[in-house]
Amino acid sequence: MRALTERGTQPVVIVTGASSGIGEATARLFARRGWAVVLAARSAESLEALAEAIRQEGGEALAVPADVTDYAQAQRLVEQALERYGRVDALVNNAGRGMFGTVASLDLSQLEYLFRLNVFAPVALLQAVVPVMRRQGDGVIVNVSSVMEAMPTPLSAAYTASKAALAHFSDAARAELAHTGIAVVRVIPGMTRTAFRENIVPAGSADDIDIEALNWLRQREGGASPEQAAEAIWQAVHERPREQYVTLPDRLLVAALRLTPGLFNRAMTFLVGRYARKPQAQPAVCPPCRLGARRTSALLAVGLLALVGHLLYHRGLRPRWTLVYSEGGSS
Repeated sequence: MRALTERGTQPVVIVTGASSGIGEATARLFARRGWAVVLAARSAESLEALAEAIRQEGGEALAVPADVTDYAQAQRLVEQALERYGRVDALVNNAGRGMFGTVASLDLSQLEYLFRLNVFAPVALLQAVVPVMRRQGDGVIVNVSSVMEAMPTPLSAAYTASKAALAHFSDAARAELAHTGIAVVRVIPGMTRTAFRENIVPAGSADDIDIEALNWLRQREGGASPEQAAEAIWQAVHERPREQYVTLPDRLLVAALRLTPGLFNRAMTFLVGRYARKPQAQPAVCPPCRLGARRTSALLAVGLLALVGHLLYHRGLRPRWTLVYSEGGSS
């Protein structure tokens, strides 16, 4: 990317989900640092307002209203960037949303749409931009994931599964394209102060789970700022690691979860059974089972301490040594 700047060629980035949150912060950051930004989202009014704000600050921006779940519109987005600027140096797949509901009750049509947005749209945009980057001999594709790609969380399985799928596609594409000069990178934010939680789709219910009892999963406050996530995306584009975290605690949490998936599942099973399961008759526990239960409780205590520490960090109780990798979407 430095070579482009040295030759006097303005680099170009496409940012999806650019009308708010991480996408907006990313577009503003890249524009301030000399990039032409192509803004994509469904809201034409919000995009034009952002594009005009960027131009008033001396930047270069093109607003392209698009629903990236429509693959023809995704292709057209890349074509319009080429028509205007003649190249695409980076693609930031940031558009996405969450979903809340039990697996047994998810509305399958809504689940399908979620995967079209969170998984298929980034793949479609990758397919549209790879031929351009091949001709250039260079380019970076950033897929904005989430720490939840490593957390099969009750009531959020649709979202976590979509991010896990995106991670698999990203890593496979990175290996496939490495010899072409094209890098595929995942940026992995934890909780971020955006409107993401307000846009989570309620897509299911269940007779035996008290969904309201676990609403704290949707109502957590705090976390990194969109600007921190934008800095992480900037760093990812320039350094091209396989995965880029927004904060050190995010990195440590994901590492711990990948090492102890069984413990996390037990912790979630305990939380649902203790706090969200509606009252009903419980079977008697046999004496030999109690020993196993005590061992499981000890393991749960360790896992819960780690989880509580992470949540406290994101609610503002940050140690002074916290490092920020210089960012939300997910989105």
